[in-house]
Amino acid sequence: MFLAGEAGIGKTRLGEEAAAYATLRGARLLRGRCYQGQGAAPYEPWIEMLRAFVREAPPQLLYKVCGTYTADLAKLVPELLEKVGPAPTVTLGHPDQERLRLFEAVKQLCLLLSQETPPVLFLDDLNWADPASLELLHYVARGTPEAFFLILGAYRDIEVTEDHPLSQLLFDLNRERLLTRLSLQRLVPVDVGRMIEEILGEQGSDAFRDLVFQKTGGNPFFVEEVIRSLVEEGALFRTGERWDRRPIAEIRIPSSVRQVVRQRLGHLDARCNRVLSLAAVQGREFDDEILKQVSGLRDEELLTALEDALRARLIEEKAEARGRSSLAFTDSQVRDVLYDGLSRIRRRQYHAKTARALEGRVKGKEAERVTLLAYHYVLADDVEKALDYSLQAGEAAFHVYAYEEAGRHLTTVLELLEETEREPILRAQVLDRLGETAYYQGDADAAIEHWHGAAEIYRDQEEGVRQGEALRKVAYAHFMEKHDQREASGWFEKARTILEAEPRGIELVRLYNDVARLEWRRGEDPVAAVTMCQSALELGKELNAHEQVSHAYQTLALLLPPEDKARTMEYLEKGMEIGREHEKYEAASRAFV
Repeated sequence: MFLAGEAGIGKTRLGEEAAAYATLRGARLLRGRCYQGQGAAPYEPWIEMLRAFVREAPPQLLYKVCGTYTADLAKLVPELLEKVGPAPTVTLGHPDQERLRLFEAVKQLCLLLSQETPPVLFLDDLNWADPASLELLHYVARGTPEAFFLILGAYRDIEVTEDHPLSQLLFDLNRERLLTRLSLQRLVPVDVGRMIEEILGEQGSDAFRDLVFQKTGGNPFFVEEVIRSLVEEGALFRTGERWDRRPIAEIRIPSSVRQVVRQRLGHLDARCNRVLSLAAVQGREFDDEILKQVSGLRDEELLTALEDALRARLIEEKAEARGRSSLAFTDSQVRDVLYDGLSRIRRRQYHAKTARALEGRVKGKEAERVTLLAYHYVLADDVEKALDYSLQAGEAAFHVYAYEEAGRHLTTVLELLEETEREPILRAQVLDRLGETAYYQGDADAAIEHWHGAAEIYRDQEEGVRQGEALRKVAYAHFMEKHDQREASGWFEKARTILEAEPRGIELVRLYNDVARLEWRRGEDPVAAVTMCQSALELGKELNAHEQVSHAYQTLALLLPPEDKARTMEYLEKGMEIGREHEKYEAASRAFV
């Protein structure tokens, strides 16, 4: 079930109430939030959910629901291994299969957990979710239609345009009859009156209710902020044990949420406003220890400022496991008003301070750490630091198969390289990796373009092996994705000429195997195909390139005439056995196809 509506309409509150109702009846709440901006790591809402579960669950339950997927889940939540100990790793080889196994690991955990304590998965602010998180959500929802648990999502529908990643997920889930969508509407005047009564503790006049409704349009967050603002400025006041107000004609209500938030901030002192502005740079949720470092305030001064903001209900404490708590703005709109109110020069300064404070922390949760540091250093205009951390963030995203996020970080690296004097070889390596991210997203044309760019730089830097490998990838994309055997053959030949002139390595073994497969598909020169296979076998054995040796045996099996079943089976079994023996399961599995 997804809750949809505008900002401040009450999606999060309704989701929290539904989750609380479910937990009172024995369900287990797993909550994850998506965050605005580019400082969140791939799968952030899933990581947040799983981390809370791992922290709270006893080891016996973790053993039971993680099972053989423990090592896969540890890619998202490394601290899982701290509670259950080392786990055997299953390496499938191909990134697409590894990614599928990661998704299956999360799905199986949800299924097994539903047999113990039915979970409610609450994913908030899905309009800010990264593409990888949405793909994982689709996989879990589609693979568990009969399971006994609830996926509850919330998103701002006004922000989901046709080209938004969430738009495609909504279409797919609706088409598959998996989605129930509840669209939240604004309050009518009677409900605004009830809300005023709830806030003040007594019923107001119809005239005052109608004024608040007229100015706020019935948006619950706007209503609440207006009432608090009127109390703070004295338009609403206590007379004895009752509330009183100025005459309706003297009450001025701001025309937008932003105006009323700014007005409420104006009632706080300069120190509190500075602390909140520094906190806004961290995001909707913020770390008070980081805030202490960047503010330079003494403990008592910082606590006073935070307590003032808490009393004003501009921020709130959120309870976590084992008595811990975190701080967050009561609504993302409060954070946005503060952040947007900063000048560009002050934003850069605050992001730089926040980045330095984060950098000085003990390492842990590395993928999230480098992603946050990349985000802050980019906005701080620190080119060198931004480049280094964006590169690390791109690699971290690539290794959990979040290719779109990896591509975004690596594209940032390319842009930053224009402003530095780094070695050209780094640009080639980034282009090389961008080619892989594009290829695994199914964009062969972009992959080919990136690999061509990398090959040119490798050539200029006299990096023959890397140049040949980049051209082999170009040929492979033409062969496997664009199905252009003639074009592939030309690029394979160029790559072969370069690689055979260099010291012989695994790159040449891959090329021989690829050319053998191409010649088999073309069917024009079986002798050439066999020759390439034999070359791959010879060099592969010499280099202990077990995966490539396995591939070569399987290709040889394909090249034998149909009547030679004995040798065909012999080669297939050899290929499978080598793959299994050396834990190259993707290579071994090809023998079954």
